[in-house]
Amino acid sequence: MELSLVMKLSNKSLPRLRFPGLALAVMLLMQLTPGLARAEIIDDLPKTQSWRPKVIKVLVEGNRLSEAVAILNAMGTKANSYLSHSQLEQDIRALWKLNKYSDIQVTYTKSGEGIILTVHVKEKPSISSIIVHGNKKLDLETINKVVTIKPNSILNEAVAKDNAVKIKQRYQEDGFYLARVTMKLKRQKKNKAE
Repeated sequence: MELSLVMKLSNKSLPRLRFPGLALAVMLLMQLTPGLARAEIIDDLPKTQSWRPKVIKVLVEGNRLSEAVAILNAMGTKANSYLSHSQLEQDIRALWKLNKYSDIQVTYTKSGEGIILTVHVKEKPSISSIIVHGNKKLDLETINKVVTIKPNSILNEAVAKDNAVKIKQRYQEDGFYLARVTMKLKRQKKNKAE
């Protein structure tokens, strides 16, 4: 079997690549483009099913907080479907948009009837606790009303910084214009942050 793909990264076309097997092509593309979520893969394979390996199963590894079912539901590639590069690209983008993972990789294992895809995710740290100290003018209850991040949720640094801005704005509403609010992330073991 011969495969022909054109891959574009940042609007620069790479040369046409030919591989003896589709599974090898998927792995090579993953290795060549660690930021595959930002890559555009043009799938010019014939649409006949004989040219595409059948996906027997889709497995998920590395998830601790996210349910495997939630990850699989975000993907369009399903068991008993045929592998599509464009769908695989969309799947990876969909998982990135969940904003829960710092790394996503897709590998395969050959099976007699097709391939088994494994989605390897590395989750962002979860928040173990939120500590507020040095608050002299506003009580903790008032501050907690503007804080939207919660313990045991997945860390989103942009949201954490936004919470610091919200606390500062709350101080300013009460006339404390020179209040300083800083956010510090303290990394802990077992993929936790404080």
